[in-house]
Amino acid sequence: MSGKAIHDDMLATLGDNAPAYSVVKSWLADFKCGRNSNSKGVIMTDYLSKRSTVTGAYCAYELRKLREALKSKRREKLRC
Repeated sequence: MSGKAIHDDMLATLGDNAPAYSVVKSWLADFKCGRNSNSKGVIMTDYLSKRSTVTGAYCAYELRKLREALKSKRREKLRC
């Protein structure tokens, strides 16, 4: 999914509260490079396409990824 498509979805959903396109573009670039968090410590997850259903299995998968990301962040802080 392109940054433009993601931003358009966010505009349709969040209206004036949607982040700027440049922010979405930056998040997408980070995510495509394999990063799951940005410099401010915000953890990113997969973006579901339109008409996708959030299932229990999907939530469990995302939570596992989140746990691993948090463990990784903790290890990084301990190394400093």
